[in-house]
Amino acid sequence: MDIELMKLRIIKKVAPMIDTGFDSEFPWIGKFPKISKRYRTNINDVLQLIPHRGLLKPGEIQYVHVIFNPKTNINIKAILDCEVLGGPAESIIVTGQSSDLMYKLNSQRINFKIRSFHESASEKLLMSNIAQLPYEYKTYLDEPKFKNELEGTILDLIPPDKILEPEEEAELNIVMRPGIVGYFNRVFLLEIGHLPHIPIELFGWGVIPQVYFSLQRPEIAYLHPEIGYQAIADLTQEYLEAVSEIFSKNGSEHLDSSLTEQCFVDPDFKLGWHICSPSRMLLINHVKQRPEILNAYSTSLKMGPIPGFHTTPYVIDYGVVITDSTVQCTAEIINYGPIATKLHFAKATHVPTWLSIKLCGKLNPGETGKLDVVFSPTSIDFTELEQNVETSFNLEASFIFLVFSTSSSACRSALAA
Repeated sequence: MDIELMKLRIIKKVAPMIDTGFDSEFPWIGKFPKISKRYRTNINDVLQLIPHRGLLKPGEIQYVHVIFNPKTNINIKAILDCEVLGGPAESIIVTGQSSDLMYKLNSQRINFKIRSFHESASEKLLMSNIAQLPYEYKTYLDEPKFKNELEGTILDLIPPDKILEPEEEAELNIVMRPGIVGYFNRVFLLEIGHLPHIPIELFGWGVIPQVYFSLQRPEIAYLHPEIGYQAIADLTQEYLEAVSEIFSKNGSEHLDSSLTEQCFVDPDFKLGWHICSPSRMLLINHVKQRPEILNAYSTSLKMGPIPGFHTTPYVIDYGVVITDSTVQCTAEIINYGPIATKLHFAKATHVPTWLSIKLCGKLNPGETGKLDVVFSPTSIDFTELEQNVETSFNLEASFIFLVFSTSSSACRSALAA
């Protein structure tokens, strides 16, 4: 029979089962799976006997070494026949298994996200032994010795080494000091069995907890431009994602009620640029010049304001207010985290009778509260026809001393005059 005719008949029979539209020029042999050939392993190449024969004198003992020299990923079962001249034959079962050293890590780049400077941060590296044999892992840490606690650094790896059995999963606890200067990036080496060292990268941000008030701060405009550039440079995509994660856990409720007037809200606030607040940069520079300040926070649970630092003043300007009337200013308070905070009046703060202040309660990271400041001038307190009024009050949040300044012009009404 013609070979080409036979090929054509086979194609006509098989082609409908594969695809109705076929290209006659297509090499049809590629449509069929290749039959994997099973290569027979010569047991004599895997197992060696040393010695495989010999002569024993009466009462003599001799050891026969069975050497297993496996190929990759095989299981063997062999029968070793031993014969003694003039005696019975003995059969010995020999089994063995070989496996590649295989592992699985949950990540080689661990994100610590945003952490408060005053407490150690920890994350876990998950490691699984997916091989058929046990192996040992070891960690190698070569962190520099810093003179102070400004920079983020790896404190401990727990446990530093361990033997993993097949299908066992282990947790390596990584403990870090986040530092205070913002972004940190550290690396340690992981050794698994005989494999080359694996670099594990750790990154995140060590910060001072921050709250933001939607009020004007005119003094910000007089800061050195370098402060603003430093703040903006910190707004990397990964940092913004970490900030967004804080706020995604708690919905932010804005004060849109028609009964509550938000006076003098910073227009940049609604554009999102408030997160590059220069206050944090000012505080970092303040602490860099006095690194010994951090010692008190690392050795105790102290959460008071950083000594010697206060924010640029928030300003509330009521404008002209008629005596015996009431004007209220409501500002949003946003906790940027990474820890919960609660506002309270600083020590020695005196609030005059004609000014009332209402603070929100505890704010978790990403939550929003409000500050109500009510100015109620009376004709008894302000006897002049027109009188300029300026006062200030101080609040404290976690590690931060906040300064507020209020100003107004109290006028008596023409009827009262």
